[in-house]
Amino acid sequence: TPLVDPGSETYTARTFSGRRYESDVLNSFGHPVPRVAGNLQLSGRQAAAEVLKTEFTEQTDTIVLDLRKAYAAGQLRKLQRTFIFSRQQRGRLTVVDEAQFDNPQDFGTALIT
Repeated sequence: TPLVDPGSETYTARTFSGRRYESDVLNSFGHPVPRVAGNLQLSGRQAAAEVLKTEFTEQTDTIVLDLRKAYAAGQLRKLQRTFIFSRQQRGRLTVVDEAQFDNPQDFGTALIT
């Protein structure tokens, strides 16, 4: 099933203000990224993912990211997202999220199809 981007919203003064990320289309709610312990992703460079691993071969490309800095979830111990692109047959992209917490927390990802 193809995943899609919800597109853009109508631009207003709020779009270019400090209230920009109040929009569910512009904040991480409108993108296929995790919601961690009830928290959406933070914004800004301080929330950037760290690349933990890259591996590129004739058949498969793999990238592993540490996403912990993107969330204000103090009980979060591990949050990794792995992308695996296979060139075999018609090609396939697999995305795997791994999360570990000090105690049970909500975790989910919105996928817009």
